[in-house]
Order: sequence, then structure tokens, then C-alpha cells
Amino acid sequence: MNAVTNDQLDELRTSLRGQLIQPGDADYEAARTIWNGMIDRRPAIVVRCAGTADVRTALAFARDHGLRLAVRSGGHNIAGSALCDDGLVIDLSAMKSVQIDPAQRRAYVESGATLHDFDHEAQAFGLATPLGINSTTGVAGLTLGGGFGWLSRTLGLAVDNLLAADLITADGRHRHVSATEHPELFWAIRGGGGNFGVVTRFEFQLHPVGPNITAGLIVFPSAEAKTVLAQYRALVDQMPDDLTVWAVLRKAPPLPFLPPEVHGQDVLVLPIFSRMPPDAVQATIDRIAGFGKPLGMHVGAMPYLAWQQMFDPLLTPGARNYWKSHNFTQISDPAIDTIIDYAGKLPTPQCEIFLGLLGGQAGRPASGDMAYPHRDALYVLNVHTRWEDPVDDVRCIEWARDFFKATAPYATGSVYVNFLTQDESERTADAYGANYQRLSQIKQQYDPDNLFRTNQNIRPATPSAATGHGIINTQQNKQVVVEGYRDFQSGHIQKLLDRYHDDAEWSTPESDVVPFSGNFHGKSGIAQFFAKFNDSVQTIRFEPKQFIAEGDKVVVTGDASWLAKLSGRTYDSPWVHVLTLREGKVARFEAYYDTAASERAFQPGQLGQPSTATGLHH
Repeated sequence: MNAVTNDQLDELRTSLRGQLIQPGDADYEAARTIWNGMIDRRPAIVVRCAGTADVRTALAFARDHGLRLAVRSGGHNIAGSALCDDGLVIDLSAMKSVQIDPAQRRAYVESGATLHDFDHEAQAFGLATPLGINSTTGVAGLTLGGGFGWLSRTLGLAVDNLLAADLITADGRHRHVSATEHPELFWAIRGGGGNFGVVTRFEFQLHPVGPNITAGLIVFPSAEAKTVLAQYRALVDQMPDDLTVWAVLRKAPPLPFLPPEVHGQDVLVLPIFSRMPPDAVQATIDRIAGFGKPLGMHVGAMPYLAWQQMFDPLLTPGARNYWKSHNFTQISDPAIDTIIDYAGKLPTPQCEIFLGLLGGQAGRPASGDMAYPHRDALYVLNVHTRWEDPVDDVRCIEWARDFFKATAPYATGSVYVNFLTQDESERTADAYGANYQRLSQIKQQYDPDNLFRTNQNIRPATPSAATGHGIINTQQNKQVVVEGYRDFQSGHIQKLLDRYHDDAEWSTPESDVVPFSGNFHGKSGIAQFFAKFNDSVQTIRFEPKQFIAEGDKVVVTGDASWLAKLSGRTYDSPWVHVLTLREGKVARFEAYYDTAASERAFQPGQLGQPSTATGLHH
């Protein structure tokens, strides 16, 4: 930590209505403990704020003394963004006020409130808004990342129901943001995480929900998982917005409606939810039960408050947690097979794989309407690895990473930002897709020094020269190119093509022998290149080594090994790619590689003779 004197700390302490906590204080250990037991960070100062004035004071102190800053609301984020080492934590957990205006159906919620706090107040009037599935989750972090749960198919995401917010930006100013006040900043906080300021209060739209809803669980044996999931997939295509059915693969917990001999067995659980009365959805519930031979089921009318707390016993604080996540537009048969395979080798009984169902109202806004972009995601898969003993860290994390890699070919390549762990900062751009560049520009406007960086960080844009097409941002150009290479490596060719202009040019060394050589025009031409490429070669190794951005160009160097399918020969070659970008998309691609080595590989002759590169050509 930068040097801070005792006098300065005393001055800070006396300026607060809340509490200043330091190492050695009685409350320090509790103040640095959050939901994920893997996070072990030691802030130098924790300011437990009593109100907005404390937030502004703490933020100014951190900024003026060059301290790293973290913001804690519910402390439930898997990556541990609520804490930082050696810096200052703005702790909002004491700011829990939830005020309901039942006539206008509005909720005014402070940033330390949990889902339980919110639901407790709103349900007193038979009202709710879409939030998450664990009542101990903080409203603030969940909302700022997007926020989805049982009501999302019917009523959209949490950010779709956010009407306004009060926040303190990096300069210490209080700003009320909405669709008409600071609209760019309002656009950014609806999915952009904690990158743009400290939100002190949210205003939500409320909807009639409860007090009773229809919900429950149907549990199938793992042996029926494939047939049940195939029927579930077919049902999703016909499912009304007022019904939500998720899929969870795990060891059976000791639920009272399951026979004791089932406890601990591998099972497939289908949680069912609707805000409608049971008779309105009973026919669909019966259809789901007929997907197989359930080991047990319990579905019926229950209080919404009870359902919102139903999964809390499986998500208690203190355990060690590691997640990996994918978005899917569909779950293919190979994806189902992979999910079932890994569900059969869970590293601990607490682990689970869940498919959260979206679609419906959650999928209707356009991807650019707000920072949260994933309106095409029908399923959000989360690999929830959970254990108690640090000795199991490597084994559990490797299982999650292996499963993540195995399912990647069937996923979109995008990810829900709230499910990113602390070692996945390189996926931040995947969490925002085409919205990342706009977010980076807004970050530059409101937090140019990146004070709010203990999060899945959106870096401030660094504008350089202006052109006839607007500002050239070399770092953003580089990010677009890096993401494109990641798309190629993951097999997401359509997503790669979306990063190119409709009139883009694609140029590779001319050859009469190499099937995919020559020039290709427009997206359709580039798609033809990839079709020829995939028909001709199998990638053995493809390794980008360096990305160099300057002006409107990004130069990428690397090497690769390929197998020419017709001859059966492998060939190795270094390569250089030069990409020219315009307005955040690729306008021209030029490839340089050893044409002679490629041609030798494709020449007819004895199979299996390797071809070695001798130089680069274009």
C-alpha cells in the first residue's frame, strides 16, 4: 500500500458515519471474508459505509492516496472482486434499505441489499422483479452483470427492469442515471459490471408475482439423462414464456421426497418454475414427468419467498468454488453426450453442472440495447465445482477446465460476465462482444485512470489519430483481432466472420496446387475460403505468437502444423498475417507463409512425407 500516515487514517475515521476497519481490529477477519472460500485477500483499509457520503469520502481517499480500490456489496462474486490486497475496500453491506412503492410498482434498493432483503419487502405487496436463484446473493453485483433467474423468461433480466440508478463516478460526482439522464452511462451499467462507478441505489420496475407460485423438482436417474435431455430440448422449442425449466446434473441431495437409497446417486434434476397457478401448467408438468421414470418429484404451489431460498443449503458461504461457463443457442447431441460424460465423474459430491434456460422475454431486446449483449443465449451452462479441502484444489479445477474445453466446440464463445473466475480476465471481451468497444469509450470518459479495475475489467480506450472514419484505437483493433483468432481456434467461424466488413478482402499466396489459395471478396468469399480450407487440411497446431497493433493495422506472427488431407502429409510453417481494420472491423486480411512447403504437402506422391518451411511468401 502507498504510505498513509496514522494522522490521515484518523482524519478518515472521524469523517465517516460508518466504520473504518484495519488489520488487527476485531471485525477485520469478518470484513475480509466473502462467499467463495478460495478468495484470501488482505485489504489495508475497509470502509463499511453508512451512506452515500461515506462512499464519496472513501473513494476520494483511495483516489488521492493512489490506493487500489475494491467495492463490496453482497460479496458473492465468484472471482472475489469484493476484495483487494493492500488497498481500500468500499463495503456497502450495511446499506440494505429496500423501499417499495406499490402504487407505482417501483423498488428503491440500496447496494448492500441481498435478494432476500429485496424479496422480503416486495413480496409484502405481492410484487417482484427478475433476480437470481440464491437469496444470499447481492442485488448490486447480480444486476450490474445482467442478472437472470426464475422470472427471466417471463419478465426479462434484472437490467431489463432497471429504471434508474444513483452512482458515484471516479471523479467523486454523484450522478442519477436513466434513459434520459446520462443515457450512455446508464447503457453501460446495465451489464458492464462495476467498471463505471459505485452504485449506491437502484430503481427497479416491479411486477405482480406470488405470494404463491408453482415450482418444484423432478428427479431422474442418470441412466435416463440422454433421453430426458433430448425431450427437454424439444420441449424448450414449444415452451411458453410463463414457464421455466432448468437442467441440473449432480449427486442427489437428501431431499425428503427421494428414497434414502437414492441419496448420493448421480441424477438429473429438472427444476420447474412458473408464476402461474398449478392448474395452468399441470399438463406440461405431467409431460415432463413422462420423459422417463422419475426417482421422485415434488411440484406444486408454494410461496415465492420459499422457492427463492430453496437452493441456499447447496450454496452456503465458506466452501471453495471454481466455475467455468459457456453460452449455447442450442444443445446438440454431442454436447449432451459430453455433459453426461463429465457429470459421471464429478470430483466431489457438491459439484454440479447446470443449464439455466433463458429465451422468452430475456431474448427479445437487441444485443446493443444495453451493455449486456447475449440475447441469443438460450442456455447458460455453468460448471459449478465446489469442495472443502484445499488439497483438492488442483483435481477439482482441472476437472472444470477439462469439461469447459470439451464443451467449447458446441458453445457460442460468449460468456456471462458474473460467471467469470479470477483467472479468466482474457475472456472479458467475450462477455461483451460487439459492445466492448463502446464500453471502452465510456470507460475512458468516466474512469480514464481505471480506478475501478478490481473486476472483470474493461480498459479505458486510448484514442489516437482521427481519420475520415472516426477515431482509430489501436488497442481496440488488437482486441478485435485477438478475439477473431480465438474464434478460429474454437471453431466459431461464423463469429469470426462477424468481425469482418461485408466488403472485406482476404488474400493468401497464389498457388495452382494449394486448394484454398488466392483472393476472396466479401464475407461470402471468406466463407468459401474456410470451406475449402476445412476440406483440405486438418489443423494439428496453430499458435499465434505476437500481436502488434499500429494505426489501423494489426500484424500477427505465429507458426502452425497442418495435415494435408489428400496426400496425408504434414507440413510446418511460420506465418505472418496483416489485418487492416476500419471502424472496429476487419477490412482486409493478408497472409504470408511458405508457399513451397504448402505445395509440396499437396503434391501427389508417397504419403506421410513431411514438408518443411523454408521461407515466407505472399
